Amino acid sequence: MHVRVETSTRVIAVELDQGNRATAVTAVRADSSSVRIPCDNFVLAGGPWTPADYKTLFPSSSIQIDSATEAGDWIVFQNQMLVARNSVAFVAFNDIVGEKLEFAGRNDGTIWVCGAKDYKGTLPPLGARGLPDAARIAELTGRAYRFLRVHNADDSDAFRELEVVALGRAFRPVTRSGRPMMALVDPDKLSHHSGLLADGRGGNVFLCWGHGSWGLTLGPGTGKLMSQLILGEPTDLDLSPSRIPETT
Repeated sequence: MHVRVETSTRVIAVELDQGNRATAVTAVRADSSSVRIPCDNFVLAGGPWTPADYKTLFPSSSIQIDSATEAGDWIVFQNQMLVARNSVAFVAFNDIVGEKLEFAGRNDGTIWVCGAKDYKGTLPPLGARGLPDAARIAELTGRAYRFLRVHNADDSDAFRELEVVALGRAFRPVTRSGRPMMALVDPDKLSHHSGLLADGRGGNVFLCWGHGSWGLTLGPGTGKLMSQLILGEPTDLDLSPSRIPETT
């Protein structure tokens, strides 16, 4: 199988035949050149931007996909008490602080800290980075000092200043129901004309998004389920809870 990967490329249009089957996409590369790529199936898996991208690519669709906002601020500190090289560790303090708080020691000698979920953030445009919330970052820093307990060698009651390596804000793809959406889009709902071909073939446009904070964890299983769905095979799990709602 030949796999073609296009980076720094954005799909701006999807061509549909008379049966509402996707036949090709038009994409724009970083150098502003455009390319037409034929396709047998089209899977839209754009993370938190999926609803907006779907509306752009299928403007006459009768489906309106709504999403919930779930942002998370994060900060990366230099590990000042590194005891082992190339080691990793993870600990969650959710039960202690009453909300999301995770620490992850990385094998590059840094500690990644992620804090409470923010349900009121504004999703940045595709390709742009979300600006971290100053109050959330200050809260994370305070909790890092509390739990990391980085002491000065000469004074056990004093803390050494933590060195900030990076900070930011991530937006997670979350549906209104909280369940991921993995489904074939009804061809009749992609545009105004009928989606049934004379040869009886069904649709070939699929949605796959809404995994929240568990995208990497659920990724392998999701990939297998989507491949079964695309190939028309029985799926290992019942995907009816992940169908596209009649009203979204």
